[in-house]
Amino acid sequence: GGPRGRRRRRRHGHGLGSLLLVTAAAATAAAVVVSWERPSIAWMAGRRPALGAALLGVLTAAEAESPAPGGSSVAHAISGGGKGFASTTLTRSFAGGDFSGQDFSGSVGPDIDFSNGKFVGCRFYKANLQRASFAQSDLTGASLELADLSDTDLSGAKLEQAYLSESILDAKSLDGATFTDAVMPAKVVPRLCERDDVKKSAAASNSIPCS
Repeated sequence: GGPRGRRRRRRHGHGLGSLLLVTAAAATAAAVVVSWERPSIAWMAGRRPALGAALLGVLTAAEAESPAPGGSSVAHAISGGGKGFASTTLTRSFAGGDFSGQDFSGSVGPDIDFSNGKFVGCRFYKANLQRASFAQSDLTGASLELADLSDTDLSGAKLEQAYLSESILDAKSLDGATFTDAVMPAKVVPRLCERDDVKKSAAASNSIPCS
């Protein structure tokens, strides 16, 4: 009943409280691990913002990696770059396939067949596409800036709203290609219009447009 007894009770009370806190935390962690469910907004709001943001980011990344039923496991490219085929050496044919949204930035793919394919919104920034074929392919909104297009076949390609650089002048063929609303340096336009294959193709010359 004296001071020593009171101190012992206080220490015992603190120890019990700490034990309860540890037990509660362990139970919460176990519930999260066992359920494997995405935390609700209310649950996240009750935790420290930094921890919540980190956990949400991990779960979002995991969902992006998981393929949808019947879908491809290759991640689609996002703004500023993504996975896809970026910085890889391409050895397969992409002919006739739909690879819209994929990132091919920095890839090495000379002599690769991309013909009759769909590459809407793809990134080919600084890709090596020497002697590749994009004949009759849809490259709407694609980025081909600083790509190596030496002897690349772009005949009949849809380059509408595409982002191009001076390297487009190195293409082997632009016969029948369309450039409606394509973005390119102003100095490239007159040189593009001087090409024989562009002059002979009403589709190409009218879409640039050439005067």
